[in-house]
Amino acid sequence: DRLKFNQFKTQFECWVGRQSRSTPRERLMVLKKYVSGDPKALIEPLDLTDANYNVAWSLLEANFSRIDTERERILAELRNPQPRVTNPYDAANLRRLLTMVQRNTQSLEAMGLPLKAIAPFLKSALEAAVPAKTRQDFKDSLRLDKRFSALSLGVPADSQQQLDFADSMTSELTKLIEFLQRYVNDLEA
Repeated sequence: DRLKFNQFKTQFECWVGRQSRSTPRERLMVLKKYVSGDPKALIEPLDLTDANYNVAWSLLEANFSRIDTERERILAELRNPQPRVTNPYDAANLRRLLTMVQRNTQSLEAMGLPLKAIAPFLKSALEAAVPAKTRQDFKDSLRLDKRFSALSLGVPADSQQQLDFADSMTSELTKLIEFLQRYVNDLEA
């Protein structure tokens, strides 16, 4: 499937690099042996020839390596983050949720989609996936941070510099993720 294709391709290319004496025909034979499901169905009919090794990779890449498809899959997963955690002391599911968010946001950034572009919807989705008590603890933490920051600068809390909407949402999302990291670490301690 698309999720594992790029990882498989990297591993296969490493193997090919170590097998410098293998012919494209032999590589195709090994490739056919190690793919399964839809990728196997796609390349299985190809005859074992040197030329078909490149044909096989072209077919696989065209069907299973599309970054835009992978990006859409990740965005869909982030729009409806799982698991939805109802117990504020459920460290295991909070960790799974946090890991999924961090893995997917890093993947999107590697694909050229910055956190700023997804922060508005992701912040809302992530807040909806955590328990109400945890969400309230985060909001209380934000208010306290703003007060302490204002006090240290000697200005009223409401008069701090305003960020544009996207920057503001990115900042709040980053703070939410950092808060959840600390929160889960404390639960696991």
